[in-house]
Amino acid sequence: MSRTGPGEGTSRRTTAFAAPARFFVALIAPAFLGAFVTTAGAQLTLLKTVTVTTAEQGGSARPEVVATADRTFVLYLGDITSGENRTFSLKLYDGSLDSVLATRVLVSRTTAYGSPTDIRVAADGQYLQVFYETHKPTSPTTAVTYLWGARYTLDDSFTRVAYTATPITSSKPMAELPEGGELLDDPAPLVGPGSVFVITRLKYSLATTAPTTYRVREFSKDSLALLSQFDLDLSAVANGRGRVTSLLRSNGVIRMALATTVSDVGLNDAVDDGAISDLALVTLREDWTLDPQDSVRIISTEPNDRENYVTGLRTDGEFFYVTYKQAVGIPPTGEQRAWIKIFDGGFRMVHQELIRTTVWGPGGGEIRPSLEVRGNRIFSGQSAGASLGSGNAQVLVYEVATTSVPGEETPRTGIALWQNRPNPFHGTTAIRFTLARRERVTLKVFDALGREVAELLDAELNPGQHTVPFSAGTLQAGGLPSGVYLYRLTAGGLAETRRMVFTR
Repeated sequence: MSRTGPGEGTSRRTTAFAAPARFFVALIAPAFLGAFVTTAGAQLTLLKTVTVTTAEQGGSARPEVVATADRTFVLYLGDITSGENRTFSLKLYDGSLDSVLATRVLVSRTTAYGSPTDIRVAADGQYLQVFYETHKPTSPTTAVTYLWGARYTLDDSFTRVAYTATPITSSKPMAELPEGGELLDDPAPLVGPGSVFVITRLKYSLATTAPTTYRVREFSKDSLALLSQFDLDLSAVANGRGRVTSLLRSNGVIRMALATTVSDVGLNDAVDDGAISDLALVTLREDWTLDPQDSVRIISTEPNDRENYVTGLRTDGEFFYVTYKQAVGIPPTGEQRAWIKIFDGGFRMVHQELIRTTVWGPGGGEIRPSLEVRGNRIFSGQSAGASLGSGNAQVLVYEVATTSVPGEETPRTGIALWQNRPNPFHGTTAIRFTLARRERVTLKVFDALGREVAELLDAELNPGQHTVPFSAGTLQAGGLPSGVYLYRLTAGGLAETRRMVFTR
């Protein structure tokens, strides 16, 4: 099955999959999931709510958050009350969001290309990759949209080191766009080992029989030169128009969370919320073809609602986190909700948190959540106004804690090694494990090349849960360099290994 829309680029590839029928349920359940034992749950505690701007500052919306060891970067639409004079702006906070260290306008309205509307970001160690849309009205009822990219240093200078001097492409808003045209709103970024990708979507019906096609562009990290372009047809594993998505690279695969239509009842193609939908997680290999072992699974199936607008997909090494918008009922009496859902390593949901609700109708407000995960902190960016042109953006900060699942605390195999927390970590992290019986235990840390860098434990321990601290910054002369490390637990002839990330 191969469906593509119109487009251009330096190279084109269509990823096509054959399927005997349309997709309505998860097609493949990997064999290993039957042996997966859920050992922990999660809970969130709200620590603080930070309002990004004031009405006197022109209001703000759609904040994206990136957290480092000691800084929090909040990128947002600013001056939203000024109509078409919106800006793409930055507020730099300290790590706890107690103090504003700097404020900058990054993109302003231009006569040629209009003003920013949508921003999406992806961090890559020392850099932040940004893709955004600008919107230029050409009449009271028509407009042109443009897609842009930029790369900034993740430090106090927030220096722009690369950008697209001219638009990546141009298009039209949904209401003006013909079938197969490209929608540029909420472009989803993905950082790869040597390049960066941005994913847009093609306009089709939301019906269960309609194509699900995304457009993928690959750029050089250093210069943002366009390297390739192709259409990604997911019609074999999802139904209806491609909607706003989020992507994550982990464990050698690409994970893509998106909406899939499950019913044509009450269909309204004019808006992305116009179809009853569930959330699907699609797994792709590095060449953007379906992973045959785990191609797709449904991860959220609330009945008779519209689950859509997936604007965050993250992992901390132990859990996966998804944020999205849910619409229930119908306007003007319906409701829109922003959710964070937490999944274990087998993508079983272990916690769900309702972040914000609003009336689905005129004046009810805009639901557009974002997500950042660092260590045991979860950051949720929220628009808080009655529309895109009002209100002040907020950042909600949560603490995530691991909770035991009754009856699962004693490991079935004799030992159980949990993910270190926080992860990534800067300074000290805690490694937790559980023994079913008294054993001689060793706990060692290795670098990515398999060289031992620390022995944390060599002792005989009683059954139960144990926690060992690890301070990477104090090992060797000057401490360990930033990077990926492995920690390995051995006891009673058994061994388990996990990965952790240290940042200086």
